[in-house]
Amino acid sequence: MKSHLLLFILFFLLLGGALTPRHIGKTVPAGNLLSDQVQVSPGTVSPNTHVDRGLILSGHPLSHLVFSGGWRKLGLPNPDSLSSEAKLRLAIQEFNAALERKDDLQGYSDDQVHAFLGYAYTSLGTELQRQMEKASDKSGDLKNQSQEIFSQGFSHYRLALISLPADLKYKIAIELAQAVITSGDLNQAIKVINDLEQQQLGPNPGSDHALVRMKADIYWFMAREMDAALAYEEWIKRGNTSNLLRPGGTLTERLKYLKEKTGRLSDFKVK
Repeated sequence: MKSHLLLFILFFLLLGGALTPRHIGKTVPAGNLLSDQVQVSPGTVSPNTHVDRGLILSGHPLSHLVFSGGWRKLGLPNPDSLSSEAKLRLAIQEFNAALERKDDLQGYSDDQVHAFLGYAYTSLGTELQRQMEKASDKSGDLKNQSQEIFSQGFSHYRLALISLPADLKYKIAIELAQAVITSGDLNQAIKVINDLEQQQLGPNPGSDHALVRMKADIYWFMAREMDAALAYEEWIKRGNTSNLLRPGGTLTERLKYLKEKTGRLSDFKVK
């Protein structure tokens, strides 16, 4: 089951929906969670530069788009000289520094920066999980800190969803659901997805309803076969699934098995 969970988490991390620049309210304080190995000096650079720095340090999918001049021109330390944890903690400081001057942001909105913070906190929580797995001391300190970091990320994602335009909300909803899955709490992930579904968020035209598919995948990995079959059934009914159901593909074979086992999935045509 543990290996299945690790594969599951990796699968959703690879799905990641990219956020495009523009559009995010209130700052969630980092408190004492951030390292003082490296520090940001708010006010010495523009808030946009803080965002660009944060994107590069966090390894966000947008980082290759926002700046091509290199870390020196942005006034960053050499990223290769920093650990993964240090880079993510510094990224969080950069994004928070941008939010302190959110009225001066140009091309970014504060809700978008909250989404970037959600990504950075989730990445940091994942890094702490990795350290915990390698640590000889299983005292639980890293686990507690990781869960607190994940909670910060969830809060920022929820702040982002308040004001984002409709075409971006579904992408951020997917990122939030992925973050909860990555934290390891699959039951909470189902609750979050159900809550997001109640908000009647919809994907862009031509895309499948990924949140429903994610919930079905969770049920499958929890060995809740009837629940998985019902969720996949709903996913198919909502449309735009044919490109994901290739003959002989893993998902196709899974649905074939569930159809034979549960008698559900009448709309799924076995090829």
